[in-house]
Amino acid sequence: MTVDPGVLPGLLLLGLEMLALAVVGYIVARVALRQPYAPLALAQGLVIGPAIWGLVANFLFYPLPGPAGTVGSWLATLAFGAWLVWRTPNAWRMPPREVAVFAATVLVLFWVALAARQLLMTPDAPMRLGLAASIQAGSWPPAIPWSPWQPVPYHYGAALLAARLAPPVGPDLAFTTELLGAYAWTSLAMIIGTTIRQRGGWVGWLTLTPLILTAGAWTLVFDVEPVVLRLPVPTSFPELGAGTSLGNVYWPASVWPWTLPEPQATPPNVFKPLFTLGYALAFIVLERVTAHRQPSPLLMPLTLAGLVGFLGLLEEAVAAVTLGVWAMVEAARVIAARPRRIRDLEMAKGATLGLIAATLLLVLGGG
Repeated sequence: MTVDPGVLPGLLLLGLEMLALAVVGYIVARVALRQPYAPLALAQGLVIGPAIWGLVANFLFYPLPGPAGTVGSWLATLAFGAWLVWRTPNAWRMPPREVAVFAATVLVLFWVALAARQLLMTPDAPMRLGLAASIQAGSWPPAIPWSPWQPVPYHYGAALLAARLAPPVGPDLAFTTELLGAYAWTSLAMIIGTTIRQRGGWVGWLTLTPLILTAGAWTLVFDVEPVVLRLPVPTSFPELGAGTSLGNVYWPASVWPWTLPEPQATPPNVFKPLFTLGYALAFIVLERVTAHRQPSPLLMPLTLAGLVGFLGLLEEAVAAVTLGVWAMVEAARVIAARPRRIRDLEMAKGATLGLIAATLLLVLGGG
């Protein structure tokens, strides 16, 4: 195996970008969304940071397309995180040992996810990579290369992240998309696993974790012998470059049925980064909406509105369902409230503004 040393600085830069966004996301989860369980805030932060950055970039690129908008998005996102730290300097801290254990778990899952993703075909590659290339070239609103005169009625959130987080040197757009896909699945797995650990204890976590890791839940599924659990097992160090494989072993072994005309995915699209990020964001919004029962400043519903806004750039149907469930939860709270229960009514006022803001972001956001 040979590794081109020239690609390593780009990979390092991409890793630092995702780390910075994860830190901002953790701070937002702890301070703005008032997540009391620190490990879950870390897991949710993996998704919240890129979502906030992408939402800011989506609107900032209209007046400042290209590198200027990218820099502006970074400045706005980092400034938001710094403001939250300044506002509540002690609310976001947690023991370094817990952070180290969390980081080690993330790296292991990321390795497994990337090993599996690189064994898959990339569906709709011309559309997804074409959109990313258009955004990377400074075109805004995004355009499909073969029909740039037409608007794009398509969710471009994941392409936006891949295009503008991709380093100037190193991994190309295809490999950056694969890295983002592995990151998205890792984030979703960490959110689900940490939630199970918090709500169900170690027994629930040990029981359900294999179902999260099973390849049948998030990779292409073929008409092969039934296996309850099939894990991708990395067997080598990565060869850097688009389409290369981190490992070619499934346990138990999986054989490609070349006679099949078309592979099937079950559940559909879960291995695509846009859907995986969308499911994770929907989970975060609904977890915070249903779990938080105390009056909160307007910052919390507006932050949730921002997450729903970026969710609309990833998967419109999931965004609409999430918004609808949020509205039903708040309506139920208002109906159940009594005239003396001012707390519930105060929560309803803030939630109403959040729902309005989320609706406007979905309508005006594009995609």
